[in-house]
Amino acid sequence: MIKYPESVDSESPGGKFILLETLSYNILYFGEISQFYARRFHMKTLKILGIFIIVLLVTFSVSYAGQLYGVRLFSDARQYDPSHFSFDESSVYYNGNIYWFMYTWAHTSGDPPRDPVYFDSPVYSDLSSDDPIQLDYRPSYYPTGPDFHTMPFFDFDDFAPPGGDWENKTYRFYLDTNKNGEEDSGEPVRVWPIPSGSLRQLEIPQNVTISGGIHPTISWDPVTFITDGGYMVNFYSLTSSGFPDFSVRLGTSLYLTDTFYTYTGDIFEDGKRYAVWVQAREDHPWAIPGSIPGDVLINRSGIFTTYQAFVSEIEDFCEETAATGDLEGAGPGSSADGRFNALMNMIAMAGDLIHDGDIDGACGQLMAAYKKCDGDPKPPDFVKGPAAPGLAQLILDLMASLGCE
Repeated sequence: MIKYPESVDSESPGGKFILLETLSYNILYFGEISQFYARRFHMKTLKILGIFIIVLLVTFSVSYAGQLYGVRLFSDARQYDPSHFSFDESSVYYNGNIYWFMYTWAHTSGDPPRDPVYFDSPVYSDLSSDDPIQLDYRPSYYPTGPDFHTMPFFDFDDFAPPGGDWENKTYRFYLDTNKNGEEDSGEPVRVWPIPSGSLRQLEIPQNVTISGGIHPTISWDPVTFITDGGYMVNFYSLTSSGFPDFSVRLGTSLYLTDTFYTYTGDIFEDGKRYAVWVQAREDHPWAIPGSIPGDVLINRSGIFTTYQAFVSEIEDFCEETAATGDLEGAGPGSSADGRFNALMNMIAMAGDLIHDGDIDGACGQLMAAYKKCDGDPKPPDFVKGPAAPGLAQLILDLMASLGCE
């Protein structure tokens, strides 16, 4: 919930934002909010109460169509782990670069097709236009939840970068129920204020580590928040070009205050590689202390990486044991390093084949890798050390899980 300074006129467009906006958003996501507090205070009764209220809200909302619920306008900083994603030199994300831009979204409900949502008074780089912009429609992540309408303002040739040009303004969102591209009397409206000095490039969560097989634990370094804040971890499939498919969110941690999260779902059971987005989320400066982290988002940052349950576990094992000296290349002279890298490439290739659905090919690749670390001198092993038998066993475990013969 947001509380305005006493000097703000509650009858102004910005003032009307105080409770209507945050209350509607909180009602829609009471289930998430109750789960957050239940985890925080171990209150089982609150979980039960949350489920009961969700049922009432779903029942209540059925009789209403064309509703405009929560809206947000915030700064967003994104980074792609260069060891997992490859971008052209012309890309703003090339080689792990961080890109900072403005992002907005709104939530709606109603009978399909959804009424369009318009964002009024956008900030252009030349400040020469104030025509409303229609947000892009995206179906809901939630079975009974509202749908999304989003717009990233990342093209600095058209829109100003985050900062002063966006601040000290109140932005309007309206639901075009008449579908004429204009705001008409009686159409639902929500507003979102951005006070001076509230936009900043939130630091990216760093040193992300993922391990633990099909139920991995993701951990990262803490981020310093100025206002209340928290974290979120989202999971996505990868497109054919190897980038996150944002059209479908496969899983989420909901809001976190810890800097780790253990995933307990089932998406990693198929052995494929998935995108993992670790976010830091900072609340609006007018948010009442103690609000749910992310409830009134004003700054967000995040890093994208990938994880493939079994193959990633083997790769992590090799990296960790190589660092301690328990696993090293086997061979004369400089050939030892080459053989170690060759074995790592064989394991990585097996992961790519699993992702492509070529299980037979992956099994063949894994068997070849196993023979390079099984201790049998024929053919010669590519690695040696106390950890070599453990590596061989991990490969056998993965082959068994895939049904390799």
